[in-house]
Amino acid sequence: MAAGLRKAKPETEFLIHPSSRSREQLPERVTMEVLQRQADELAKIDETVVDLFLDRTGYDRQFFEREKH
Repeated sequence: MAAGLRKAKPETEFLIHPSSRSREQLPERVTMEVLQRQADELAKIDETVVDLFLDRTGYDRQFFEREKH
């Protein structure tokens, strides 16, 4: 999806990974507020990725949302 032109056969399947963060990116002490903020940020990243795929393919938004989870 990054290049200007991509070609694939119709039966091609792509794996879309869910957004994630490593444990090292969390503070030493984790609270509900910290986890909620992290979850909110990951949800925004997921939405941005879905928007990019939608814009570049014209495919169904719900398809990409299902694949991300």
